[in-house]
Amino acid sequence: IAGSGTISAAQTGVVEVATYHYSYGNYVVINHGKINGVTIKTLYAHMQSGLSVSVGQTVSQGQKIGVMGTTGSSTGVHLHFEVQENGAVVNPMNYINGITTGTPGATTPTTPSNGNSVVVVSGDTLWKIANANGLTVAELKKLNNLTSDAIMTGQVLILKSAGTDTPNKPSTPTVTPGTTSITVASGDTLWKIANANGLSVAELKTLNNLSSDYIYPGQSLKVTKSVTNGNNSTGVTPPTVTKPSVPTVVNKMYTVQKGDTLYKIASDNGVSVAELKAWNNLNTDIIFVNQSLKLAATTSSTQTTAPTTSAPEASGNTYTVQKGDTLYSIAKKKGVSLAALIEANDMTSNVIYVGQVITF
Repeated sequence: IAGSGTISAAQTGVVEVATYHYSYGNYVVINHGKINGVTIKTLYAHMQSGLSVSVGQTVSQGQKIGVMGTTGSSTGVHLHFEVQENGAVVNPMNYINGITTGTPGATTPTTPSNGNSVVVVSGDTLWKIANANGLTVAELKKLNNLTSDAIMTGQVLILKSAGTDTPNKPSTPTVTPGTTSITVASGDTLWKIANANGLSVAELKTLNNLSSDYIYPGQSLKVTKSVTNGNNSTGVTPPTVTKPSVPTVVNKMYTVQKGDTLYKIASDNGVSVAELKAWNNLNTDIIFVNQSLKLAATTSSTQTTAPTTSAPEASGNTYTVQKGDTLYSIAKKKGVSLAALIEANDMTSNVIYVGQVITF
């Protein structure tokens, strides 16, 4: 390109080369990252001494990088300009024509009627396109395998994952009774979906095995945990309980673990904090790791070990909890409701432990 004056970067990118070459003279190479899976670079040669940029510098479209000159193998002042795709030189006019013939005065992307992709027009940026289509820049870059923010006129950008186009979805997820999943609509976020369905973001991520907050339109998310109770499948959590996380008590003694408090130990073992302190002659609530605590008053030197093979013991209207029992299984066995069992024993949770005496 003959002429004179300032030479500017054709597009945003990172300076990869800025040096002198016996043939190119003073020249610069800018890496614009991957576009549609192809690494695009531009080269500017024969510039005057005193380049305006250095290696590793990030430049913007239109930023000055040097002045036209005639260094190296040159017979007159001109610019040697190249466009490279994956290292191969291609006709730069394909890009120049794409820029000069863009939609006049366009301020928003021209979106195909199917809404799955957009063709970049002059003046577009990743932020502008992402914002116009209910995406974040990170989501747009991930959908298109982009490693930088550089885009070019005429470039086609994907707006949705293949097969996720579902027109006329509601912007706010709603769930009717019995529904266990929803389909993500444009503009949805994990917080929005969780809030609309009475969940926390952490619970929603756990239900769907998500390791990040990234979701996309058309994605199906569980909003209720489906479980099987007997022969009936239901979306409601059944009245079953898990075993306490506290280590097994042996001979009514407990060894303090990291994170324990007197309240936690007392609650997990069905006693009060006052009883726990009295049995262990404690004057304060301070305990330490590996400390041994009594979990019952010492009234006898002998201890009775609950049978492990015989049927559960029952006496009158009481029942002694055996290994594998749950409140639900005990209530069913004794012909009472779970609610009545909880109320009769003044319980605040479904947690029970082996050897506990239940009233029914």
